[in-house]
Amino acid sequence: SSDLSAQKGAVSGRSGRAPSRFIAMQAPKEQPRWGPYVDNGGTCLGVAGEDYVVVAADTRLSQGYSIHTRNCSKVTQLTDKCVIASCGMKSDAITLHKQLKARIVMYEHQHRRPPSVTAIAQMLSTTLYYKRFFP
Repeated sequence: SSDLSAQKGAVSGRSGRAPSRFIAMQAPKEQPRWGPYVDNGGTCLGVAGEDYVVVAADTRLSQGYSIHTRNCSKVTQLTDKCVIASCGMKSDAITLHKQLKARIVMYEHQHRRPPSVTAIAQMLSTTLYYKRFFP
């Protein structure tokens, strides 16, 4: 019965506080603003052993609840012995993969041999570090 009287008091304005003459208003919900970055999601996995490497990635490209395609690879082969897999914003991944491929071609022209996996890893490191202050 005390719960019932508390509910009646709250409805009638007798809750121990002065009745409010102002109606509480909520701020309007903001519409999602346009942004230059979209997380297209995805999953990439790499497992390295002593003399082998396994790289796997899904092929779904989505945005929110929308699936754009189910046939979009996230893995790119850079050389005979090196692949790269990238998730997240697809345009950034494509740009990064194209940049690395172009730099590998320049390396091959200068040194007359393909770069080692260590050299490609260093190339990727400097490429990503160069863009660290970009939003």
